Amino acid sequence: MAKKEKPNQAVDLKKQTLLDLQKKLAVAQKECFKLKLELKMGKLKNVKEPRQKRKEIARIQTIIQQKKMEQK
Repeated sequence: MAKKEKPNQAVDLKKQTLLDLQKKLAVAQKECFKLKLELKMGKLKNVKEPRQKRKEIARIQTIIQQKKMEQK
């Protein structure tokens, strides 16, 4: 089976400003917390979703760090 191409999130994130990325990071962290709770309570149908959210958070943090390094 061929993989479906996903929109390249890293490219989209790199185009955003530092403040936008920090806001997006805060929202993603809250969502991750909620997903973990739902998973432990057994309400979550897609058990891979918390892992995907953690990876999204890592991407955002990486790009924030890169932008900070560029400013120095």
